[in-house]
Amino acid sequence: HTSAGILSYSEPIGHVDFFPNGDVMPQRGCPHENPIDIITCSHYFAFSVFAESVYNKDAFVATMCSDWKKFSHGSCNNNTKASMGYSTPETVRGVFYLETKGAPPFGKDDPTHPLPKKLSLLLKYDKNDSLVKPVDIVNFLMHKEPTQRAAGDDPESLEGGAALESTEDEHKKVMRVKNVRHGTTTPDPPAFLENSASGFQYSNGILTTLAGHIVLRIFTAGW
Repeated sequence: HTSAGILSYSEPIGHVDFFPNGDVMPQRGCPHENPIDIITCSHYFAFSVFAESVYNKDAFVATMCSDWKKFSHGSCNNNTKASMGYSTPETVRGVFYLETKGAPPFGKDDPTHPLPKKLSLLLKYDKNDSLVKPVDIVNFLMHKEPTQRAAGDDPESLEGGAALESTEDEHKKVMRVKNVRHGTTTPDPPAFLENSASGFQYSNGILTTLAGHIVLRIFTAGW
């Protein structure tokens, strides 16, 4: 939930819900002046932190808590922790809060495996084009070596044991994680992100139009 009340829900709706920096906009590092930039940047922040979690599975450690106020006051420090992003365990349930930084890397950086400068630049919001570039981010992640990816760091840590295998079609190479116990195959993070990026790209025009309507409604209500 990165744009609660506008382009995302302010209430928990899933098995596990993460609220980076609370449930208000703008997100850290986002512009504070232009309403469209505030909404757009906060909305795309969700994609950015997920992409970063693909590269660093421990970047975003969240704490289970009932609300942001209790979390920020330290009342939940001893509660359950969970990684937000691609490596979130399937068994995790509840509402989690965490703080991020205002610039890439948004999460906890790994000194032994620092975020590449190119990826940091891609993740940074640019108000000149009003969009984080999700397709460019996906293209960068797709060209990473399997051992660099969060899911590939320790194949045995995946539930049921797993083995990496690569399949190649006439268009591209897609890395897949094969679950040995269940005999199923699931796309690795970049493949998932590629599908998400297509959706984000399609919604660019809709997002701008919707933001304009929201601003107009707020302005009208004020009068």
